[in-house]
Amino acid sequence: ASAEDAQGAEKRPDAEEASMPHWATRCAWRDELDLRAGQLERTSLQFDATKRSLDAANEELQWQATSAEALRTRLTDVLRATSAEERRGEEAFAEEARRCVVLQELLQRWANMKPDAPLPQACIQAQQLLKPSEGKDPVHMQSS
Repeated sequence: ASAEDAQGAEKRPDAEEASMPHWATRCAWRDELDLRAGQLERTSLQFDATKRSLDAANEELQWQATSAEALRTRLTDVLRATSAEERRGEEAFAEEARRCVVLQELLQRWANMKPDAPLPQACIQAQQLLKPSEGKDPVHMQSS
């Protein structure tokens, strides 16, 4: 009896579907398809929004990478220019120190040529200009 009941139960849905009009089965599937289509549409919209966000984030990252590279290049240029200016400054200070030594030698020669004669006014002014710089390195002379 139970085997017959199981077979009868299996036959009942078929019997129910057969007793339902054709359009009713079609409507049930249509509703399911509409539901799935709505889900797919929402998922597609979410995907599109996520893609737009990712594209915007990628564009921002590209801009930041380009800006960072430009800043690195600018920094390299500034460091190179700073180094060149420091070299020029050191060369100028070295030239000034060399000129001071030459001037001191010339003043000493002038004084030795006429030991008893007074120095000309130009020599006195040159000595006065050299006095503040004696014993100082050229870097300190700039601020004095």
